[in-house]
Amino acid sequence: MTTNAKLEKSEFAVMCKRETSLTPVQVELLGEILRSLPFAADLTLAEIACFAPQKKAGEYKNVFEVSPNISPLTSSDVAIGNKATQMALLNETFRTGNSLNQWEESEDGSVGVRSFCIKDGASPIAVILLSYRLMLSMTDFTHLIHAVQAIISEGVKFDSAVYERLAKEDGVMIADNFHRIVYADEITRHIYRKIGTLNLLGRLLNENLTESVEREVRAKKAPWEKEMYAGEYIFRERRLDFSPKSRVGHIIITRDITEEKRHQQDLKVQAALEKRIAELEEELAGIKDSLESRKLIDRAKGILMDKENLTEDESYRRIRTMAMMNRMTIKEVASQIIRNK
Repeated sequence: MTTNAKLEKSEFAVMCKRETSLTPVQVELLGEILRSLPFAADLTLAEIACFAPQKKAGEYKNVFEVSPNISPLTSSDVAIGNKATQMALLNETFRTGNSLNQWEESEDGSVGVRSFCIKDGASPIAVILLSYRLMLSMTDFTHLIHAVQAIISEGVKFDSAVYERLAKEDGVMIADNFHRIVYADEITRHIYRKIGTLNLLGRLLNENLTESVEREVRAKKAPWEKEMYAGEYIFRERRLDFSPKSRVGHIIITRDITEEKRHQQDLKVQAALEKRIAELEEELAGIKDSLESRKLIDRAKGILMDKENLTEDESYRRIRTMAMMNRMTIKEVASQIIRNK
């Protein structure tokens, strides 16, 4: 069983070859889809597992599972959903080739299981199960499910870096294939309120949502990501754009990075200050060394002037000549004259 998306492609391929009936091409296809599932788990706060048919007919192998980064469960909670319900939905999805959904009321709220059928042509090759606790309105959760469906259907076209896992600071916004915003969580709404946009739902993505933004900076290595500067606020957007045929047109992940940027700037200022202090300390050490050398040379000149009746200039030339002949520094020669006086 693959957990937390950490199994290497080669290991995944070996496991599938040994324990499932998938062809190498189907394994490659499934592997490309699975790389987006940790992101999907974070998006829906759902436990996700993927099953492939074993070589023995009617039996299935759990080839992948992942939990959300920020789990809605406490340590005392059991896994979301009923295992019997999950298995029944799994069998029915493989049998019909249709993606299905089942949810029910429990003592601590509504729980459900959603299946997504992965096909090679018309043949089911795997089933992905989302097990979740319904903490949003059914309408909002439906938008998230549509987002997962879009990721599973079209996610292979995106760079794997797009699927960076979500953190508690990330907000989620979804627009339909007409660019109309249909879902925005509280984090996203809070970020946009800071720049003066009070209402998001029903508006178009490019409809003055960011009229307070003074400039945008798109990442060179990540063209799907940009930083937006609006006065004292800075926020980052990561955007996934799907085809017009999808029920979801766009998923936008937003994060307020104002404090992060301030901290980075503080670190840069501190580093520049420390560098300048080091340079000044080096300059001061050089000045001290120069003064010490000057004192030694003056003493050595005085000794030569007294002993050999030389002028100051003649004494200095004598010291310099000795240094050149003996491949020594003038300071070293002066020290030697002082020791031998």
